[in-house]
Amino acid sequence: MFLARQGVATTGVDLSAAQVDRAGRWWKGTSGLKFVHAEAGDYLASNTTPFDAVYSVWGAVWFTDPELLFPLVAQNLTPGGIFAFSQAEPSPGAYGPQPMHGKWLEGRESELTVLRWQYTPQAWADLLKRHGFTNIDAHVLPAPDGEGLGTLLARAHGPAGPGRHQAEVGTGRNRGPRGITDQEVDADVGRRVSRSRVCEDATPGSPPTSGST
Repeated sequence: MFLARQGVATTGVDLSAAQVDRAGRWWKGTSGLKFVHAEAGDYLASNTTPFDAVYSVWGAVWFTDPELLFPLVAQNLTPGGIFAFSQAEPSPGAYGPQPMHGKWLEGRESELTVLRWQYTPQAWADLLKRHGFTNIDAHVLPAPDGEGLGTLLARAHGPAGPGRHQAEVGTGRNRGPRGITDQEVDADVGRRVSRSRVCEDATPGSPPTSGST
């Protein structure tokens, strides 16, 4: 919402129909803002609108094979566009796709097993570099109380060459009357990371949620 309120056209993508409906009701009437019910990879593969930034806050990047998702992000970014994401710090030794069990989508009565991809910051940086991203910064933000897992934060610029589009995963922001700066993305990701951690603390044992994941 931070970027939307700055006049940037904004698209939120979520796999949960309930979350999309809730977000639409919460932010009804916000100019230049829309929400789409879709899987992130499918959305990026079919998207026809260029975006200036792609970012995922405890969202699609965590639950999608980066070998499939990163090329789609790169193809959808304008030259030098921003790609940023956050998720939980990986447990030591628990790297690669890790199974999780739970009722992930609202309204489900039975548990569903999903995979989440976890790597060290350096491994994420290597993956980003291999897929053409530049100016890469990946690090772990320690937990506020100094105990437990922190938050992994990563940001990079898209390939310098022309991409197919520019898009944003999770809370997709696309180009408004002006471009999006690194500082604006950092500010919005920071706000949403804080909100996600509050949700996580409020519901121990379940993944954090937000209106536009």
